[in-house]
Amino acid sequence: MVDTSRFSPLATDAWTPAGAFSPPPLALILCDDPHADLGKLTAHRSKAALPFAGKYRLIDFALSNCVNSGIETIGVITQYRPRSLHAHLAYGRPWDLDRREGGLTLLHPYQARIEIGWYEGSANAIHRNRDYILHYQVQEVLVLGGCEVYSADLSPLIAQHRKTGAALTIAAVAAPGDGGQGCPTLTADVDGSVREVVPPESTAPGPLTAMGAMLFSTDTLIQRLTDDAGQPDSTHDLFGDLIPLIIRSGDRVMAFQHSGYWG
Repeated sequence: MVDTSRFSPLATDAWTPAGAFSPPPLALILCDDPHADLGKLTAHRSKAALPFAGKYRLIDFALSNCVNSGIETIGVITQYRPRSLHAHLAYGRPWDLDRREGGLTLLHPYQARIEIGWYEGSANAIHRNRDYILHYQVQEVLVLGGCEVYSADLSPLIAQHRKTGAALTIAAVAAPGDGGQGCPTLTADVDGSVREVVPPESTAPGPLTAMGAMLFSTDTLIQRLTDDAGQPDSTHDLFGDLIPLIIRSGDRVMAFQHSGYWG
């Protein structure tokens, strides 16, 4: 049993051995950034497939962070020009994730009797794959961006989430003086309770920049995704719609501060 007594909200030095949590959460990696317009760099591939240091791709950071933290059931949600990304992932073989059960699964848009067409926002992409989530009967779902550059053991995030009983825990870094660098920012109480998500375009950003990594309790995630899907004026965006809905609903949302590099 892992001693989590030393973890506290907004802790910056908490650490536990990778894979120390049982059962581990399921992970979803979002590969399509609707705000990513890098010209020729993303003209023929998704941002998550951009090369990094030679043979690597940006998505390798999210995948390696998951595997090194003992998370081995991972869904990769992809839509925009995915061919290069799919070839690189090779069904998870480079990470020993090519398995009959669990491992790496590519989650594409699909046609159904009710749900048709492309994913319409990050929250909609997750909602459309709720059967995948429910199949594994996990306690939590870890959602990660596929384009962020950082290396982290995610165990402290999981530990804090379980200790505080939060419905959602959002990983964050201290915002630079000029704001959130085009990312959503957060305002939080001293105990780490998140009060508000501040949109990237705000002239008054919060003191914490959201990293794009967040851990949801599964029941809350499924319920609030359903609520958001029924909102005709929603853009079905995680930070623009779903997380503010969770906060307004009174569910406990906590911040977890990452002290290492993030970019």
